[in-house]
Amino acid sequence: MVKRVFHPVGQGAFYSEHHDNFTVVYDCGSTSKKLASKVVEQFFKQNDVIDILFISHFDYDHVSNIPQLIKLTKIKTVVLPLLHNHQKNLLINLYRSLGKDIINLIDSPENFFGNNTKVIKVKPFNRNENNITSLEVNLNENGTQEIESGTILLNKFNQYSWIYVPYNHEYLTRNLMLEKLLTTNGFDVDKLKNDPRYTLSEIDSDLKTTKNIFKNIYKKLEGTININSMIVYSGTKPNTKSKLKTNSIYYKNTFINMYDYFKYFCNEKIGCIYTGDSDLNIVNNIPTIFKAYWNDVGTIQIPHHGSLKSFNKSILVSQNYLCPISVGNKNSYGHPSDKVIVDIINQKSIPFCVTEEKNTLFIQDIG
Repeated sequence: MVKRVFHPVGQGAFYSEHHDNFTVVYDCGSTSKKLASKVVEQFFKQNDVIDILFISHFDYDHVSNIPQLIKLTKIKTVVLPLLHNHQKNLLINLYRSLGKDIINLIDSPENFFGNNTKVIKVKPFNRNENNITSLEVNLNENGTQEIESGTILLNKFNQYSWIYVPYNHEYLTRNLMLEKLLTTNGFDVDKLKNDPRYTLSEIDSDLKTTKNIFKNIYKKLEGTININSMIVYSGTKPNTKSKLKTNSIYYKNTFINMYDYFKYFCNEKIGCIYTGDSDLNIVNNIPTIFKAYWNDVGTIQIPHHGSLKSFNKSILVSQNYLCPISVGNKNSYGHPSDKVIVDIINQKSIPFCVTEEKNTLFIQDIG
């Protein structure tokens, strides 16, 4: 039995999967930290165990409530994108100026989570190749570990083999856009990338002005200043006769009758692709990247809160999908795009907007 949950945190991301004795979380944050904190407290009890926490990237609305998660639960393993020093320094300088309290998470996840949590860093894969690694990793080993994109995180749950496959994509064009905006606004990009104290030592004399400039840059990029986004496949191992299927969908706010799901969909397709804030126009070969698993995919998290700039309907061409979208009711970006919703429906897939309203909680019950 598996329960896949898309939690109502508004403009953010907080997803979890629950096996009989194994719990996984993918991102935990929101632009409304207070709201996300309530959702976390209502779902997890003190000393609950999270076996794997995936962090897709370090945008604030995807990680803001990880400190709350640490207070409530025991996190065994964290899987996150590998950042090079210049990427770390740039993010530290930017978030310091934006007043975001996630610098320690970026700088040293090992210290942030503590000695009892294993940290796995996924190397970026930015080559135009069709194949990713099929290596498997032992989650029980201690210490920090670096793995290749596509490495299989394997656990056996009762009679079926469920796997998680992370893929870290590096967006070089997004990085160039960020650097161009910083340079245009008079910042020394080299110092931002090489000196983690640059925003403390050289530009804090007019911190209010600096903060406003960074806010404008952040908004122009629609909140995405990271050049990495880690996509994760969740499902059974290929060619595994698990006999699992989707038994039911819980979502009160849908305008589509649940009968349509069983009419259009093959409910044996229980795999899910978590996309974070990926840009499907750049990483437009996800079905190829995950080709070993794609026939089992029936759920795709629509990236970046349904932003038109990040969406490409080609990901929905091969069959029909359940498409949850995490989005705030009153966000300033206009998410989700009307065209994205229309494109999803035209592909005979079903969009589910998971907002800050409790009745938009989305649960997929697999068994």
